[in-house]
Amino acid sequence: MSLHESPFAARLNTNYVPSDAEVLEIRSLLAGPEDDLASLDAEIEAIDITLTQLKEKREALKKPIDAHRALISPMRLLPIDILTEIFLTCLPSKHEALIDESEAPLLLGRICRHWRAVAYSTPTLWSSINIPWQSGCPPAILAKLQTVVEAWLKRSAACSLSVALALLADHNAEEISTDRSLVSQLLSVSGRLTPLGSDCIVLTCHDGRILDGEAENPLQASTLEQISLYAQGVAPLSLPINWKQLTRLRLECEECFTPGVGLEGGLALDDALDVLRKASNLVFCHLQIFHDPAYGGARSFSSSTPIVLPHIRTLTLTRIVFEEWISHLVAPNLRYLQIGATAVNAKDPRLLLVLETNSFTGNAFEELLRCFPSISHLHIFGDDFHTVGVDNSYIKLFQAPHNLCPLMTDLEIDMAALSGEDVLKLVQGRMATTTPLERLKVRFARDKKVDVMPELQAFIADGLRVDFYPHWQKQWEFDPFHGVQPYLWEPMYYT
Repeated sequence: MSLHESPFAARLNTNYVPSDAEVLEIRSLLAGPEDDLASLDAEIEAIDITLTQLKEKREALKKPIDAHRALISPMRLLPIDILTEIFLTCLPSKHEALIDESEAPLLLGRICRHWRAVAYSTPTLWSSINIPWQSGCPPAILAKLQTVVEAWLKRSAACSLSVALALLADHNAEEISTDRSLVSQLLSVSGRLTPLGSDCIVLTCHDGRILDGEAENPLQASTLEQISLYAQGVAPLSLPINWKQLTRLRLECEECFTPGVGLEGGLALDDALDVLRKASNLVFCHLQIFHDPAYGGARSFSSSTPIVLPHIRTLTLTRIVFEEWISHLVAPNLRYLQIGATAVNAKDPRLLLVLETNSFTGNAFEELLRCFPSISHLHIFGDDFHTVGVDNSYIKLFQAPHNLCPLMTDLEIDMAALSGEDVLKLVQGRMATTTPLERLKVRFARDKKVDVMPELQAFIADGLRVDFYPHWQKQWEFDPFHGVQPYLWEPMYYT
C-alpha cells in the first residue's frame, strides 16, 4: 500500500497516540518505503562521489588551460611602448603621485614581474611625488618613508621632478632637524626639480581695479571660472564678479573693524547664501562665514528661496553656527559636505559629511541629516578645547525610532562622550539594518568603564572594522594625501 493511501492520513501531524496493534501496522506499512529511501540515499551518495571526482578532474584540467591562456592574453602581448603609455595615463592629473600601494605608480609594480620591470624602468612614471611629511611620524615609519623616497628618486633617473612637500604649521624645529635626511634626499636632486609655477592671478589690496567697474577688471574676464579670494574688509557681493560662470570658488574674507563704523566686509550667512544662488554652476565651493551676532552677524537666514546647485560636488562652510539647517539647498550631485574647519580624506564615498558639533545649535544637526538620506560616510568631531563631546543625543539619531542615514556604512566619531554600552547599542541597531555598518572608528572623550569588544566580536567576524582610541590618544596614521588637499580646488574624495 502506498503511503499516500495510508489509513493513518487523518492522524498525521497530530498528537494522536496509536495502539499496540496500530504500531505494528505502521511499522509494516513503512517497511517498503524505508527500503526505497535507503536505496535513493545510496544512489545520491554515489552520484555525489562521481560529481566530486568530475569536479576534481575539471579543476586539474582547467588550471593548465588558464595558465596557457594567460600567456596569450591581450595585456601580455601589448608592446612595451603601448603598455608604458597606459601606465602613464594611470597617474593622477590634479596632483603629484602618491606614496600609496593602492595607487599608480606603486600599484603597477605589484601586479606581476613583467609589469614591475616595465614600471621600474620608465623614469617618467616616477617624475612626480607627494611626500606626506606629517607631524609626530614614528621613527620606524620615517625610516621606511626615506627608503621609499630614495628608491622613487632613483627610478626617475634624469627626468625633471615635480615634488610636493608640505611643511605645515604642525611641525616644529626639532622635527625638521630630525627629518633632515629626507630634505637631504631632495637636495641631491635639486637640479632636476621643476620650477614652481602659478595659474592664478594675484590681486593685492592696492589693486584698486578689483573694486570698480573698469572694462579691464580681471574679475570680469569672460573666461574666469575659478576664484580664490583671501581679503580683509571686503564684501564679496560688492565685487564685479560674473558669479554664474564660476565653477570653483573659495572665499575667506575677514571682517575689518573701523572706529565709529564697526565691522566692515566679511561674508554674513545671508550673503553667503546669495553667493550660492548666484553661482549656480559651482562644482567646488569653500566659504568662510562671519556670524558674530554682537556685530550684526546672523546664525539664521531670512530668505527661503531655493538654492539650486545642480553640479556642486564639494561644499565647505566654516566659522558658522547653524540654528537651523538650509533645508532649501538642492544639490543632487553633492559628494562632500564639510561644516567646520576639520577636513578628512576618504576613497570614493557616495556622500561624505564632515561635521563639527560646535557648528550647530538646537535641531540644526538633525535637520541637516534628514536632508541627506544618502549619506554613506559620516565623520563627527566634538570640541577638543571646550570638551564638548559627541554624546548620546547625537548617536540616538542613527537608531530607532529616528534611523537617520539609512545608507551609512562608515562612521567616525572624534571626542565621543559615550559609554561602551552606548556604542554597543549603536552597533547592534545599525548591524540589524539592510545596510549595516562596515567601519566604526571612535576616539573617546573619557575612559570607557566597560569593555564591549567581546560583545562586538560576532559583528567583527561578519566584516565590521572597529577602532577605539582613548581620549588621550590620537592614533597616528600614515596619510598619503597629507599636504595635497589644501592646495587643490577639489579634494580626492571621488574620481
